[in-house]
Amino acid sequence: MGSEWMLRDMVTRCGGKLYKVGGCVRDTFMEKEINDTDYMVTGLTEERAKKLFGESVGQSFPVFLFDVDGEKCEVALARKERSTGDGYNDFEVDVENVTIEEDLFRRDLTMNAIADDGFRLIDPYNGVKDIIEKTLRHVSEAFAEDPLRVYRVARFSAQMGFDVAPETKALCASMKSMLPALPGFRVFKELNKVMKSKYPSRFFDFLKEVDLLDVHFPEISALNVPDKHDGTAYRHVMNLLDRAQGRFPLKIMYGLLMHDLGKGVTPADQHPSHHQHEILGGPLAKKFGKRLQMDSNLINFGARCSLYHLVMRKVQEMKPGKVLKYFGMNDSEDLSLVSYLDAVYRDGADSKVETEIYNEMKRALALVQEVKNEYTGNHLIETGKVPGKTVTGKQFGEILDMKRIELLKERLRCQD
Repeated sequence: MGSEWMLRDMVTRCGGKLYKVGGCVRDTFMEKEINDTDYMVTGLTEERAKKLFGESVGQSFPVFLFDVDGEKCEVALARKERSTGDGYNDFEVDVENVTIEEDLFRRDLTMNAIADDGFRLIDPYNGVKDIIEKTLRHVSEAFAEDPLRVYRVARFSAQMGFDVAPETKALCASMKSMLPALPGFRVFKELNKVMKSKYPSRFFDFLKEVDLLDVHFPEISALNVPDKHDGTAYRHVMNLLDRAQGRFPLKIMYGLLMHDLGKGVTPADQHPSHHQHEILGGPLAKKFGKRLQMDSNLINFGARCSLYHLVMRKVQEMKPGKVLKYFGMNDSEDLSLVSYLDAVYRDGADSKVETEIYNEMKRALALVQEVKNEYTGNHLIETGKVPGKTVTGKQFGEILDMKRIELLKERLRCQD
């Protein structure tokens, strides 16, 4: 364990030079919270670095761990990279006599190609200027060697609210044929960060602008159809995401993203209405989730958001049996929240009315949980309310529901 000063002194004594690089330098300049600090070293051979830090933990290039003020930090040797194939792992790495400028040249964006040697910033590609001007700009044509960088640019735009330089837009657009080879889970990792960002719509808007949205997100691309809310179904979903601003759990954000996918396949002569879009959207949500290799629980939740987001709002019209059915599901609370946000965040929504409906949904959730806790299977058996000795599991469930509905009817009447 040691300090950054100790690390710098160790490297210097061995004939090398230590730099902070990447996001930590960018975020320090922007006065943002630093999550991880990455270090890079020039002037040391790989063998010399091993003697200093121990064995490398990097699979593709030399990376070492050093404890700085109680945190494990990565210390990498400066390197150059050259693409050797179409795969995202197909790179040839060179760490011999690499300068700081050469290392920074391989990075994706100018704002990420700034180093700090402890005394000054090394900024050979004008990253500081682009940060000040809120511009995302690629460092070199080597950007096109890694197709994931297209989604990183879109993600940074969503996180930071920066615009993309025209030449970088053109380069991203030219990489369309490379994107299908990306594993879905890598795109999903970028999307997770987008869902936590301040401007999620900027991710999709950028991809739409450069004609790349249909590669991994064809269901979202198809939403560019007339809609009663916000002009188009696409803009409605984008507005929901932006108004939520990542303040809700990822599960809820994905529910908002996927709840209206069915509107992209309704007959054009119905527009701006979208009859049965809630039914049509379920299979599309599953297709969307499988393409991105999402967790099965999240995929199923997205499909359920499509199926149930309209019916949950009809709570005031429901009879006790329907209340038990829809508000007794395992994810009813989350489905209710998605239904509420879909309604209250749309243009022209009456927030007072929508909040009253949401309060009714919460009331239904509480009553159903109360009744389910009070009337359990053991309770029925103990009180002898199950007729006969040969009752099937299905019959037992129907009897249990009937008793719960009776109690729910009384509770609902008492609270009216």
